[in-house]
Amino acid sequence: MDFSYSEEQEAVRDLARAIFADHVSHERLKQLESSGECFDREIWAELVKANVPGIALPEEVGGSGLGILEICLVLEEMGRHLAPVPLFPTLALGGLPIGEFGSAGQREQWLVPVARGEMVLTAALLALGATDAVAQNLPAGHVPIQQPAAQEGPGVIVLETMNSGGYTYVRGEMDGAETWFAGPAAPLQVGDTVLVSDPMQMTNFTSGSLGRTFDVLYFVGSYAKRRAATASSADAYSGSQGAVREILESGGYTYVRVETGGREVWAAGPATRVAVGDTVATSVGLA
Repeated sequence: MDFSYSEEQEAVRDLARAIFADHVSHERLKQLESSGECFDREIWAELVKANVPGIALPEEVGGSGLGILEICLVLEEMGRHLAPVPLFPTLALGGLPIGEFGSAGQREQWLVPVARGEMVLTAALLALGATDAVAQNLPAGHVPIQQPAAQEGPGVIVLETMNSGGYTYVRGEMDGAETWFAGPAAPLQVGDTVLVSDPMQMTNFTSGSLGRTFDVLYFVGSYAKRRAATASSADAYSGSQGAVREILESGGYTYVRVETGGREVWAAGPATRVAVGDTVATSVGLA
């Protein structure tokens, strides 16, 4: 069996390598860092000229119609040169799901601008269940969407927290029993009531960063603070409300397009049950 790259794949790799070698330097990286820019737009323009952002997009939207292996070759060269450009979110998190699962209208709306170099994409992985602290760091014009189901199910009362190794460890009380949880770092306080997602039980787990062994520990996908109001999912959050217009399911995530305040926003988060026409509540938007 031949595992060598095809001539086309080698050409893609060599093209990306040449662009990055010509435009990425230590001096350029220092200049970009001091400028406050989030990515190098000059390099991005060169990549667009070579249709690199459209490498795995469908041909009907201006892409090359290639696949994930070609994306990996490009990303390998990007990493080799430490190129500060949003290829991974645009190609892998945005372009591939919409290209594979999106409707013709969605591909036209979102992928054609990517191929033209007019748009970059990403997945708003913190949007569902976003905290106010996350909302304050969103770019202007973006609104975090809260997960309606976050008010359902039993909550965990936080009794103790520890932050270590990028995780927040929580000793919590649920249904009258105390249990340890570990999940992505979150600003939790003793007394908070939180909901946890996708718990996975581990026994005799040893945390190297804490130097401690837990008899039973549940790794969770996220923590979401429960709000005080429970009358309805929409009333449980301050701010505006929006109607779900489109839904995409891919890679264990739910992507939703929501109309709120006369504008439309996209967000993505762990797979959740939501239907077109549902009204979801958003936290206070940023102008």
